[in-house]
Amino acid sequence: MPEKLVLFLGSGFSAELGLPVTSKVQDNLLEVTANSPGETRREEFISNTISTFWKEVFGRNESRNPPALEDHFMQIDLAANSGHYLGRIYGPKKLRALCDA
Repeated sequence: MPEKLVLFLGSGFSAELGLPVTSKVQDNLLEVTANSPGETRREEFISNTISTFWKEVFGRNESRNPPALEDHFMQIDLAANSGHYLGRIYGPKKLRALCDA
Protein backbone atom coordinates (compact mmCIF):
# COMPACT_ATOMS: atom_id res chain seq x y z
CA MET A 1 0.00 0.00 0.00
CA PRO A 2 1.46 3.39 -0.94
CA GLU A 3 2.15 5.86 1.85
CA LYS A 4 -0.06 8.91 2.13
CA LEU A 5 1.35 12.27 3.07
CA VAL A 6 -0.61 15.22 4.41
CA LEU A 7 0.92 18.66 4.85
CA PHE A 8 -0.55 21.26 7.18
CA LEU A 9 0.71 24.65 6.08
CA GLY A 10 0.12 28.03 7.64
CA SER A 11 -0.83 31.27 5.97
CA GLY A 12 2.81 32.23 5.54
CA PHE A 13 3.14 29.52 2.90
CA SER A 14 0.24 30.73 0.77
CA ALA A 15 1.17 34.39 1.25
CA GLU A 16 4.66 33.68 -0.13
CA LEU A 17 2.99 32.21 -3.23
CA GLY A 18 1.09 35.47 -3.73
CA LEU A 19 -2.27 34.13 -2.54
CA PRO A 20 -4.33 36.43 -0.32
CA VAL A 21 -4.35 35.89 3.42
CA THR A 22 -7.71 35.66 5.21
CA SER A 23 -7.85 39.34 6.11
CA LYS A 24 -7.48 40.31 2.44
CA VAL A 25 -10.04 37.75 1.27
CA GLN A 26 -12.73 39.25 3.51
CA ASP A 27 -11.89 42.77 2.26
CA ASN A 28 -12.61 41.69 -1.33
CA LEU A 29 -15.35 39.15 -0.67
CA LEU A 30 -18.15 41.26 -2.16
CA GLU A 31 -16.31 42.19 -5.37
CA VAL A 32 -17.79 40.80 -8.57
CA THR A 33 -14.99 39.82 -10.94
CA ALA A 34 -16.70 37.37 -13.31
CA ASN A 35 -16.20 37.54 -17.06
CA SER A 36 -19.48 36.10 -18.34
CA PRO A 37 -23.10 37.18 -17.74
CA GLY A 38 -23.99 33.88 -16.01
CA GLU A 39 -21.02 34.06 -13.68
CA THR A 40 -21.68 37.74 -13.00
CA ARG A 41 -25.29 37.01 -11.94
CA ARG A 42 -24.11 34.19 -9.68
CA GLU A 43 -21.40 36.33 -8.06
CA GLU A 44 -23.85 39.22 -7.60
CA PHE A 45 -26.34 36.88 -5.91
CA ILE A 46 -23.65 35.54 -3.56
CA SER A 47 -22.33 39.04 -2.80
CA ASN A 48 -25.83 40.37 -2.09
CA THR A 49 -26.58 37.39 0.17
CA ILE A 50 -23.38 37.89 2.17
CA SER A 51 -23.99 41.65 2.37
CA THR A 52 -27.52 41.11 3.69
CA PHE A 53 -26.20 38.62 6.25
CA TRP A 54 -23.58 41.15 7.41
CA LYS A 55 -26.21 43.88 7.79
CA GLU A 56 -28.69 41.65 9.62
CA VAL A 57 -26.27 39.86 11.93
CA PHE A 58 -23.32 42.22 12.38
CA GLY A 59 -24.95 45.62 11.74
CA ARG A 60 -22.58 46.20 8.82
CA ASN A 61 -22.82 49.39 6.80
CA GLU A 62 -20.52 51.07 4.29
CA SER A 63 -18.67 53.03 6.98
CA ARG A 64 -17.68 49.90 8.95
CA ASN A 65 -15.16 47.25 8.01
CA PRO A 66 -16.55 43.84 7.13
CA PRO A 67 -16.57 41.32 9.98
CA ALA A 68 -13.68 38.88 10.12
CA LEU A 69 -14.35 35.49 8.53
CA GLU A 70 -13.58 33.87 11.88
CA ASP A 71 -16.52 35.83 13.33
CA HIS A 72 -18.82 34.30 10.72
CA PHE A 73 -17.84 30.75 11.44
CA MET A 74 -17.71 31.09 15.20
CA GLN A 75 -21.07 32.90 15.49
CA ILE A 76 -22.85 30.56 13.09
CA ASP A 77 -21.47 27.49 14.85
CA LEU A 78 -22.30 28.76 18.35
CA ALA A 79 -25.84 29.83 17.45
CA ALA A 80 -26.63 26.72 15.41
CA ASN A 81 -25.47 24.36 18.13
CA SER A 82 -27.01 26.23 21.06
CA GLY A 83 -30.43 26.87 19.50
CA HIS A 84 -30.05 30.65 19.18
CA TYR A 85 -30.85 33.06 16.36
CA LEU A 86 -28.42 35.35 14.56
CA GLY A 87 -30.50 38.36 13.71
CA ARG A 88 -34.22 37.96 13.14
CA ILE A 89 -34.22 35.48 10.28
CA TYR A 90 -31.25 33.19 10.86
CA GLY A 91 -32.63 30.58 13.24
CA PRO A 92 -30.79 27.46 14.41
CA LYS A 93 -32.33 25.23 11.73
CA LYS A 94 -31.31 27.58 8.92
CA LEU A 95 -27.83 28.03 10.45
CA ARG A 96 -27.32 24.26 10.72
CA ALA A 97 -28.27 23.95 7.04
CA LEU A 98 -25.65 26.58 6.20
CA CYS A 99 -23.02 24.74 8.25
CA ASP A 100 -23.79 21.43 6.54
CA ALA A 101 -23.70 22.90 3.05
